Amino acid sequence: MLNHVYLSSNLMKNILLILLGISCSLTAYSQRNYQEGYVITLQGDTLRGWIDFRSDKLNSTICTFKPGPTGQEQEYQPKDIYGYRYLNDGKFYVSREIEINGTKKTVFLEFLLEGIENLYYYKEGNVRYYLLEDMKGDFLYTSQEPEKLITTDRVSSYVKDMKYIGVLKYHFKDYPEIVKMADQTQYTHESMIKLVKAYHDLACTSDQTCIIYESKALRDKYKIKISAYIGYNNLNNYELYSSNDVDFKDIMDKYYPIFGAHISFSLPRVSQSFSFDLDVSLSSLKGKKEYYSGGDPISTQEINSLIGFIKAGPGYTYHKGRVRPTIEVGITVAKAFDPKVKMTLHQSGIKKDNGEIWSTGTGFYAAAGVYIKVFKDNFMFVKATYDKYATGILESNLNYLGARIGYTF
Repeated sequence: MLNHVYLSSNLMKNILLILLGISCSLTAYSQRNYQEGYVITLQGDTLRGWIDFRSDKLNSTICTFKPGPTGQEQEYQPKDIYGYRYLNDGKFYVSREIEINGTKKTVFLEFLLEGIENLYYYKEGNVRYYLLEDMKGDFLYTSQEPEKLITTDRVSSYVKDMKYIGVLKYHFKDYPEIVKMADQTQYTHESMIKLVKAYHDLACTSDQTCIIYESKALRDKYKIKISAYIGYNNLNNYELYSSNDVDFKDIMDKYYPIFGAHISFSLPRVSQSFSFDLDVSLSSLKGKKEYYSGGDPISTQEINSLIGFIKAGPGYTYHKGRVRPTIEVGITVAKAFDPKVKMTLHQSGIKKDNGEIWSTGTGFYAAAGVYIKVFKDNFMFVKATYDKYATGILESNLNYLGARIGYTF
């Protein structure tokens, strides 16, 4: 038994090393995330090509451009070009000189709205800024720092930085409707755009059009996909013992239906292909062992339990085309909801519990398959799966081969 626990410990260490290696690989692969876009030169010319789509911080400091998917990379600093824009996402960055904490610097500001006052977004460290630029080119700075833990009278609570509301109310003091809106304005793209656009519509006396560049970028910076599926598990090459040393090897049912839900979390700015996956499913485990005397059955020991599975780990899905290959790996936990072994004595008809099998097992899983595009963001998929569980104390292990068919909403 000690040897088995030692092996289980080594198994978990190997799993962690595998996942660490995969995570490093994902990081290496996700160093570039090119999207179609264009660069605007200082002379006003437009260069169409592909631009690396990264975090707010990186997008504000550098533009990595190449003329084609396989072209040579060129890096532009804010002083080198007027700006750049992503075609699909709609994000637009322009070069501006700003002053933060007494230090002047030239950066790429995210251009959110063009009107009688332009609206920009910038992030430095943990502080977020929305800047308003008037017709003269002067900036009004608003900012929000992270929530702070404040303790008063032995009571601690997190306090949100709301000073930007006072700045906005003073700035728009000549427009009572806008001042009233400022009281309800959240420090988000959507809310700030709504406020500044309302000001433009109210204050603009010319035919100047208010242009919102961030219409598509109001989407979340992360993407969550939810799937539902059905399928089966094939139990093979297993060892299963009860706490009373009953060996259930080779007598368990082999095929079990399974149904579940799969949640995929991704960061499109980092990679459109890599994700972190969480999977929850239900199946069962059944088996019966008969004991005979002189050819007649004298007792039966039976297992019949619902089993839940939770899986978590990285995944990769090719992000182009109608048919998209996918692979997944990770760690998994199995939970038997009724691990008791039921014993029936045939002559007397007595039924009683006779020990139990494992209640929780841990291990790793792998899956491979394809997603088939049905609509814009909806897919059908088929996958082949492999799960391996070790239970430690009762020296049992389970190995499953399986198949899944499902739909991504």
